[in-house]
Amino acid sequence: MHPDYAQALAEFGEPRELAACGAWVLVRLIPGGNARDAMGCYPRMVCQEWNRIHEDLAVLRDELVSMVLVSDPFAEVEHSYLLEHFDVVRPFKHHRIVRLDADWESRVAAHHRYYARRALRKMDVEIVAQPATMIDEWCELYRHLTARHRIRGVQAFSRSCFETMLKLPGVYMAVGRLKKDNAIAGMHLTIKQGVYSYAHLAAFSDEGYEISASYGIYWKTIEFLRESGCRFMDFGGAVGNSENGESGLTKFKDGWSQFVRTAYLCGKIFDKEQYNLLCEKRRQGAVSNYFPAYRANNTDCR
Repeated sequence: MHPDYAQALAEFGEPRELAACGAWVLVRLIPGGNARDAMGCYPRMVCQEWNRIHEDLAVLRDELVSMVLVSDPFAEVEHSYLLEHFDVVRPFKHHRIVRLDADWESRVAAHHRYYARRALRKMDVEIVAQPATMIDEWCELYRHLTARHRIRGVQAFSRSCFETMLKLPGVYMAVGRLKKDNAIAGMHLTIKQGVYSYAHLAAFSDEGYEISASYGIYWKTIEFLRESGCRFMDFGGAVGNSENGESGLTKFKDGWSQFVRTAYLCGKIFDKEQYNLLCEKRRQGAVSNYFPAYRANNTDCR
């Protein structure tokens, strides 16, 4: 909810405060004209008062064509409220949640406990409270990730974005270093907000992948969050499918978590006439499952 988080993403839109609900969106110019729309900050929108977002929608209705956001899985809001105030409300991702109880260790899958112990025999993990001091190392490793997985758009995060984001209060970095030569095996960013925390971004070196550094880094991150007063950690949603219907990343998240919360994609059309004209112009009508449909082929905004 910090305004500088939205500012970190300013290259993708003009930050706009939603004063009633206590959140931020990015207002964007729609290609090919002067019309504008808005999106919630990637990867999810966090509000102080979800039940007041209808007040902000009323303010925006004469300014924008549409708005899209992904709800916080911890959002204290009834599904019926979202259906009442948005035109599109559909499950987006099922987020894996870790409950940081006293016995959280026993609830972690045996497979994960084994690989965490194995990784921690080969590396040490430090929690850095001022991650901006390690921006060079982080950016180098994150570029390795984006190249490996061909990540584009907002998910790629520029250096200027990280320069702002890594200075935010509540952002912590777990750094895994190999015991043999102190080389960085992996790094993970966590955002802590009250009793909730969010696994934000992670990147690993080639050797980090070889030693399964992610298991040790996440283990130490969870220990730190519990000790600092967090009660829940969001590991994020499931991504992609393997041949057996479940991706490796999904299995990784399932091994840590105790329950699932759904994040919803919520879309609001303020100007239906303009919305339909834009869809027709780009030949993206009702057949498109993307919202807003007129941006379906614009990969930079996803």
